[in-house]
Amino acid sequence: MVRHHPDFRKTCELNGEHLGPNVGKHLKLAGKSRHGKNRVREQGEAWEVIGERDDMALVQTPAPEHHIRWIKLNNDRDFIVEILDV
Repeated sequence: MVRHHPDFRKTCELNGEHLGPNVGKHLKLAGKSRHGKNRVREQGEAWEVIGERDDMALVQTPAPEHHIRWIKLNNDRDFIVEILDV
C-alpha cells in the first residue's frame, strides 16, 4: 500500500524558520551509498528544496507521494546532489 503524504511546502513558508536561498530549487539526487541508491530507486531522483537550515536542505518529491528528507547540500554521505535551477 502506497501512502500519500501531504505537501509540506506551505509549512516552511508559514513558520519562516527554514526559508533560505535554495528554497524552490529543483534537485537531482544520485545514490552514493547503498542506502542512498535504495532511496533513489524507491522514491525517485527528482526533488525540490522546501526548507533550509545551515548546510542542510529539507527536500520533497513531486506529487502525489511527497516523500521528505533532510540532506546536506555539500558532501552528503548518501547522495550526490545536483542543483538543476542555477
